[in-house]
Amino acid sequence: MITRKQFILMSSSILLDVCQKKNYESPFVPYFTSQKVVIIGAGAAGLHAAKTLWDMGFKNIQILEAKNRWGGRIFTNYNFAEFPIELGAELVHGEFSIYKKILDKHKTPFIDKNIEPYIYFESKLQSEKELEENVLFDLASQFIDNLESLSLEDVPFSQVISQQPFGNHPDILAYLNARLGNENGTDNNTLSAKVTAEYDRRNRSGETDFFLKVGVQEILAKEYDQVIPLIQYNQVVKRIDYSQIPIRITTASGGRFEADRVIITVPLTILKQERIQFVPNLPLKHQEAIQKIGMDSGMKIIIKFKKQFWPSNLESFVANGVVPEYWPTGNGRGENLYLTAFVMGKHARYLSSLSNSKQIGEVLSQLDKIFGGGIATKNYEKHIVMDWAKEEHILGAYSFTSVGSSGAFEILGQPISDRIFFAGEATRSDGTHQTVHGAMLSGLDAAGKILV
Repeated sequence: MITRKQFILMSSSILLDVCQKKNYESPFVPYFTSQKVVIIGAGAAGLHAAKTLWDMGFKNIQILEAKNRWGGRIFTNYNFAEFPIELGAELVHGEFSIYKKILDKHKTPFIDKNIEPYIYFESKLQSEKELEENVLFDLASQFIDNLESLSLEDVPFSQVISQQPFGNHPDILAYLNARLGNENGTDNNTLSAKVTAEYDRRNRSGETDFFLKVGVQEILAKEYDQVIPLIQYNQVVKRIDYSQIPIRITTASGGRFEADRVIITVPLTILKQERIQFVPNLPLKHQEAIQKIGMDSGMKIIIKFKKQFWPSNLESFVANGVVPEYWPTGNGRGENLYLTAFVMGKHARYLSSLSNSKQIGEVLSQLDKIFGGGIATKNYEKHIVMDWAKEEHILGAYSFTSVGSSGAFEILGQPISDRIFFAGEATRSDGTHQTVHGAMLSGLDAAGKILV
């Protein structure tokens, strides 16, 4: 038997879906449209929440964005190369995701190339297909493939891996760190084995990843064209007083805003560092959830070379050293003269502590070792660094399933007094955290909960 509240929530979800597909307003919507909704943050979660409410007939919406641009951790650079480069979110994860459906709606072109992953293994760059004959590597590959079926403890992956037959091989450890820790926004010393597998089992977005031929923001500008004009930039929210009606919001510059409902989509690090004062304080369960969920440093370094010195069929390669994973930035987009270095966790923290010249020096040194003959240094032309830990109002990469974080994502997504709603990828408990489509779903959910 379902409760009245569950029934209303189910009904509102169906109503949202129908209105979006049929493009008409339900006769019940005017009851809600007089409410003023303030959305804090103009990333994928905030924009999707705004669009959902807008499509439902809400017109009294304000979006407060701390930065001077929209997109959050989506940030397309159009100046470094002859093609757009993603300094933030890049891959589209899952053929069944809401993000993929939006991209298909706008007839977005994807990269279609015959490419395969490589690994620097025992002093040689080899394709994963070539390494299938290596017993230890094959065991490590099976370990990753079977994670969802394993019974794992809530301990760091590094501890679980150390107990495996391949647990002492340095190149396999680097491979596993790239595929697990680095891919999940941290490293294997902090990523929970149990919680990661638990959340992966819930993911129904699909297994296929896609690269766009065009810039991500180019497409999202079309999808959110009606709500982007609602954004007020350089509005750094410092205080939210929900002890009274209406809710009162104060910014660092002294701006004051009022709302009936507030959707908060700021990155998890902003909440962790308590950069927003809540009156009254957030419930203890929310405070604990915020601290339990992990969010680490992360960066991308995009390098242009004078000539290509990596295999033409290269999808990406992983290696032991300061950068866990690289991929050719220009594959299917433009000249194949660019490499993207993708760095998370302890490696990102280390590189972040260095000067710009020492950062690129470390990266080129690693590439020289992999390809030999000092070829990377000799052919280096220029580079660009995006250090998300140093990016003001973001301060990190994305959430990850840290030890002890089971259940915390669900709690963070719960409304407070039916007036304060949290959204953003860190509120997803269905395995879609860390993703653009997870952020979009969280915005959809928050908007739906306002109708309850």
